[in-house]
Amino acid sequence: QELRTLFSSLTSVTAREDMLQSFRCQLLVLVAQQRGCKKVMVGDSSTRLATRLLSNVSQGRGGTVSLDTGMCDQRYGDVAFIRPMREFAAKEIAYYNYCNDIITTPTPTLSFALPMN
Repeated sequence: QELRTLFSSLTSVTAREDMLQSFRCQLLVLVAQQRGCKKVMVGDSSTRLATRLLSNVSQGRGGTVSLDTGMCDQRYGDVAFIRPMREFAAKEIAYYNYCNDIITTPTPTLSFALPMN
């Protein structure tokens, strides 16, 4: 309930997306630390990274561009985020998965979700 209240208090979809991204990242770092993992591989495509890059630059976070788009993001202390899919567009990945009968689970975004009540 507290999480729902927090998200409904944010006035824009961009702010909600930003908060959700922050929570996901914190959760991945926490779980990795609990399990003793030093690296976490994430499936960020070039499409997702480009979207995030434009969003961050428009919000005045241009200083983190190299960390947001690089192969290895080590700003979280002892846990590094690795992006092996960053060179591939989302459509390329989807086509590869389709041709090889790979079932995927997309990460939902708030941009296409129903308004929170």
